[in-house]
Amino acid sequence: MTRSIVNDYTLQAPKACRDYLSGLMKFKYNYVVFNWLMPNAQSIEDDYYAICLRDLENREDVIVNHFPLQGHPRFIRNLYRLFVNSRWRIGARFWYQYVFKNTFKDDKPICFVCIRYPSLYYLQYLKKKYPNCKVVVLSRDLLKAHMEEFQKYQLANGTVYDYWMSYDEDECKKYGFKHFDEFESKLPITISKDYPIADVFFTGRAKDRLPRLVEIYDKLAQQGVKCLFLIMSAPKETQVEREGIRYIDKPISYAEMLRMTVNSNCLLDLNQEECVGYTSRILEAIIYNKKLITDNATILRTKYYNPHYTLYIKSTEDIKAEFVKEKIEVDYHYDNEFSPLNRIALIDKMLLAER
Repeated sequence: MTRSIVNDYTLQAPKACRDYLSGLMKFKYNYVVFNWLMPNAQSIEDDYYAICLRDLENREDVIVNHFPLQGHPRFIRNLYRLFVNSRWRIGARFWYQYVFKNTFKDDKPICFVCIRYPSLYYLQYLKKKYPNCKVVVLSRDLLKAHMEEFQKYQLANGTVYDYWMSYDEDECKKYGFKHFDEFESKLPITISKDYPIADVFFTGRAKDRLPRLVEIYDKLAQQGVKCLFLIMSAPKETQVEREGIRYIDKPISYAEMLRMTVNSNCLLDLNQEECVGYTSRILEAIIYNKKLITDNATILRTKYYNPHYTLYIKSTEDIKAEFVKEKIEVDYHYDNEFSPLNRIALIDKMLLAER
């Protein structure tokens, strides 16, 4: 088992997470987590990242900031975007003081954790306002998707961020990043009669996976397996009609997707490229005790791998309908190892080590 998949702290995670949840353990730093939603986001209740961070809410030592000027009226937030995000950043320093409200009750140093990227100018402002602060970038996407932001951050190294962390093992090796395992909070979602049970559930963008998805669907459906595949952004000319395949133009909310997950027996995790590390589908299967079919070899190197309810495939030929149909109790013995509390605790431990 590779160290990056289960590191020293992850081995201690269940007890630590319980202690943090119960309030028995406190972080040595105060944390402000910037999870800035996309400008068109309407709600934090359905946002993927907001759900993943849910365990951090309502703590005295953590502020989760979902968008600048959170708590202010929408028209004020629109003014902020108009002025600060403009080419000239009109009155930016005036607005910066209201981006988040410092409600910490003690004077512990602050660590700003960037899940999505605040502007360089704002981070430089924070460095000046809080001279003893730390800034940690927690990247949950491959760097190639954000190369422009990364290059800007790199040029400002030493004045903007202290640590850049990535979920991808290869990127950590290539760029010298710190590694973290993916995280997600567990929601109290139960099976509901409003959602018909699917034997195998998949959701994701089509990209270059559509032919393979259709091939997998056909193989399972021909053997009596009920599938529900929600495929996004598939060009009309490439769409192949099947009873259990729905083509959608934009993603459903993450909360809705989790309800479909809980009301399914097995999840299909089909990666766009060879992946090194946990994916969201793997986390969801483990957290909500669902069978898993995946082409991600990471699962083979974890304590969660069980051939009775985790099937690793290299090709469509490896898929077995019997694996899906077999009635078996699925229990990964999940104990909050993926809670974001443990990822903040990992950062806390890392920062303390440098003192």
